Amino acid sequence: MRTGQRGLTMLETATAISLSAIVAIVAVPVLRRELRASHQAEARDALLRIGSGAAAYVRVPKHKRTLPEAIARTPAEVPRGVAVVVPPEGWEPWAPLGVEVMPSGAPQRYAYTFARPSGEGAAFEAIAEGDLDGDGVLARATLRGSVAADGSVQLAPDVEFVDALE
Repeated sequence: MRTGQRGLTMLETATAISLSAIVAIVAVPVLRRELRASHQAEARDALLRIGSGAAAYVRVPKHKRTLPEAIARTPAEVPRGVAVVVPPEGWEPWAPLGVEVMPSGAPQRYAYTFARPSGEGAAFEAIAEGDLDGDGVLARATLRGSVAADGSVQLAPDVEFVDALE
C-alpha cells in the first residue's frame, strides 16, 4: 500500500453490508409484486380480447344472437412456471371468435378456455389458468359475460382473479 491509502474498516464494511441487506429486503418483494402484475396483465388483456370477440360473434346476423360453442383449453396443458409458445394451428379452434387471443409467436404463461356454463345458454366465461411459479397451484382469471335480450353482450366490470399471487 502506498502512504495515505487505507482499506475499509470493519465498521464501514458492516455498514455497507447492512445497507445492502435493507435495500434487498425492500426491493425483492416489490420486484416480485411487479412481475406478478405483469403476468396478470397478460391474462386480463387476453380475456378482454376474448370478450370482445364474443360480442362481435353475437352481432353477426347469421348467429342469431347466440354465442359460439365452448372452446377447449389452449394450450391443452397449463404452462408450469415457464412461458410457452402455441403454434398458429393451436389457435384454430378460436377462429369463430375472430380474435387473436395471443399475438402470433408470443410466449404465454396461461392456458385459455371459452366456456358455456350448463343451464345458462346466453352466458359465457373466458378463463385463463396458469401456474406462474411452477409449484402446482394455479392462478385463475375469469371474465364473465352474457347476451342481453337486445343482442348486446354484457361483460363483467373486470376480470376476477383467484390465487393471482399463487
